[in-house]
Amino acid sequence: LGYGKERTYPFSVKVDKKVAIESLMALLKDHYEGTIYDMTKGIDAGPFGNPNRFDGNKDKVKGGWERPISSFRSIFSFILE
Repeated sequence: LGYGKERTYPFSVKVDKKVAIESLMALLKDHYEGTIYDMTKGIDAGPFGNPNRFDGNKDKVKGGWERPISSFRSIFSFILE
């Protein structure tokens, strides 16, 4: 996949085991809970443990947040069998 001389990701890979729909659903709503990047803990989550990162004033604040697989901008996710 891709163009040029750089190595890119493959189009597809063979799975080690059958993937359950429930595991895909869990993946699509992940905020890295239980990892060092957990977006529901610490100062990043604010006083209510909110993992959502809303855009702010980019002129005055430098830096960025982790981007979760699940995003507040994602209204729909589809799993096709």
